Amino acid sequence: MTNRMVQARRLIELARKSKMYGARTEARRLALQAVNIAPQMEEAWMFLATISSPRASLAYLQQALKINPANRHIRRAIHWAIKRQRTAFLSTLPTPATHRPSIASSPSSTNYARLFWQGIGAIAVAVSIIGITLAGWLIVSNSPIAIAKAPSAPRPAGALFKPSLTPTATQTPSPTPSPTSTFTPTLTSTPTPTETPTHTPTATYSPSPQPTETSFSPAEVTLPNGVGEGDNWIDVDLSEQRVRAYTGHDMAFSALVSTGAWYTPTVQGQYKIYSKVPIQDMWGPGYYLPGVEYVMYFYKDYGIHAAYWHTDFGTPISHGCINMVPEDAKWLYNFATIGTTVNIHD
Repeated sequence: MTNRMVQARRLIELARKSKMYGARTEARRLALQAVNIAPQMEEAWMFLATISSPRASLAYLQQALKINPANRHIRRAIHWAIKRQRTAFLSTLPTPATHRPSIASSPSSTNYARLFWQGIGAIAVAVSIIGITLAGWLIVSNSPIAIAKAPSAPRPAGALFKPSLTPTATQTPSPTPSPTSTFTPTLTSTPTPTETPTHTPTATYSPSPQPTETSFSPAEVTLPNGVGEGDNWIDVDLSEQRVRAYTGHDMAFSALVSTGAWYTPTVQGQYKIYSKVPIQDMWGPGYYLPGVEYVMYFYKDYGIHAAYWHTDFGTPISHGCINMVPEDAKWLYNFATIGTTVNIHD
C-alpha cells in the first residue's frame, strides 16, 4: 500500500468520526482531500456519496464503479442514490393547493391570454369578411366563374345576369361557418392541458406510500423457515431501509432504519436474537458511544439498537448494525424475545 493510500485511509477515518458527531461539513472536506490524494480509492468516493446531495451522490458512486465494476456494494449504493434523487425531485412538484392560487394571483397573465385569443378571433372574422366580399365581387362581375355556372340552354340576353346571382347564395354560407368552427375549439381545448398536468403528479406521488405499509395480504408475505402462523418475527429490507415486525402473516409494526454503509455492510440471511441488553456502551475503530439503548444481538457483534447520535434514518450509514429511532427501538425490543427470527435481505 502506497503512502498516498495510507494517508487517504486516515482522512476517511477522520471523516467518518466527524460525520458521526454531526460535523458533516468537516467530514466532506476530509473526504474530498482523500479523493484528491488517492483518486483510485473507491471507498473514498463511496463515503463521499453518503454525505452529498442526491445528484452528487450518484456522480460519486459512478466514479467508484469505474474503478471497480465488480463491486456489488457500489451497485446497491447507486440504486439507493437513484431513489434519493427521485424522491427529491417529486418533493419539488407543486400540489393543487399551491398551484391554483399562483394562477389567481397573476391576473395580468390571464388578461394577456384572453386579449391574444380575442385578437386571433378578430383576425379570423376579418379574413372571413374579406373572403366573402371578394367572392361576391367576382360573382357579380362578369367573371369566368359566374359565366361557367350559367345554364347552357338558349335564353334572352337580358337574363344572363340573373343566373350569375344564383351561385352567390350558394357561396355565402360556405366560408361563413368555417372560421367559427376553427376558432371555437381553440378556446375550448386551451384550458384542458393546463389542468391535467397540475393534478397528475399529486395522484402518483402522495397516496402510493400509504397502502404499502398499512395493508398486507397473507399472499404478499412469505414466512421464513421455521416461523409459524402465530410466531413473532422481524423482517429487515436493506433496499427500502425499513424494518417490519410480524406475527405470522400479519404486520404489527413498520419503521425506517439505518443499516450498514456500503463499506461496512449489514449481513444478510436468517438469524435469531441470542441476546438482549437494555443499555450498554459501544466502541470500535474511531468511535465510542456511551449508553446505547435497546440492544438486540442476532449475529456476532451485529445487532438492532437505538441511535441517538444521528437522524439520517432511511440512509445506510452504520458500521453494520441496524440503527433505529429510540422510540421505535423500544417498541421492537418489547416485541421480540430471545429466539425471535430476524430475516435480512435486499
